[in-house]
Amino acid sequence: VRTVRPQVTTSFLDVNFWFVGTPNLTAQSAQTSSKFNKLRNKFIEVMAYYGVTVSQVNFFDVVGWAADKYTYVDVGDDGYAVDEHAELIALSKDLPEDNRGVNFFFVQGFNGYSLLGKAGGIPGPPLLQGSYHSGVVVSMGDYYWYGANKAANRVAETMAHELGHQVGLFHTSESDGSYHDPLGDTPQCTSDWNGDGLVDAWECEDAGSDNLMFWSANLSANLTPDQLYVIHHNAWMY
Repeated sequence: VRTVRPQVTTSFLDVNFWFVGTPNLTAQSAQTSSKFNKLRNKFIEVMAYYGVTVSQVNFFDVVGWAADKYTYVDVGDDGYAVDEHAELIALSKDLPEDNRGVNFFFVQGFNGYSLLGKAGGIPGPPLLQGSYHSGVVVSMGDYYWYGANKAANRVAETMAHELGHQVGLFHTSESDGSYHDPLGDTPQCTSDWNGDGLVDAWECEDAGSDNLMFWSANLSANLTPDQLYVIHHNAWMY
């Protein structure tokens, strides 16, 4: 196996933003929306912190029956089944052959789940559009609920977290503390002090709750050298 980019610490990444029945946000209006551009710039800022320059940003709409069906996404409880999440991501099949962007599908929310976002895989298939795993779905619930600054921070963190999954990063610790990622330098948390079956952020303050890939949202941008290695060596990066 030949490593083509062995020492890389900086990369470029293209992204595709898809708007799926999102009120007052379309491929056209988002480009001039001050609130959305605050979110966009925050995401670009977070990725730059990891050495990833967001290069080309493309804007697309999901319209008609698909916008009505998928603006609130039903997800299955049996892993990566062919559910509405998978069907929505597969709409990327219509992209031009030279499009190499990671797909972000913005929806209003997920039905029946308190999900902020969901990736197509860990990792998803790099540089392959149109499969059931070719992208990330992001809830815009926080975007509509909060003011511009807080909305930008929360949604951008979700985007970065789910992108981490899409390029190969697992949770540093899963919710019950019994599973951890395979990387050697990431912290592991097993502390369930209150016995509720969850390793909460406050219980893991010294054991990884400040990592971007901790299982629950934490508004943190921290990643370890091994995590950065995984990101920069994914084929989406150039």
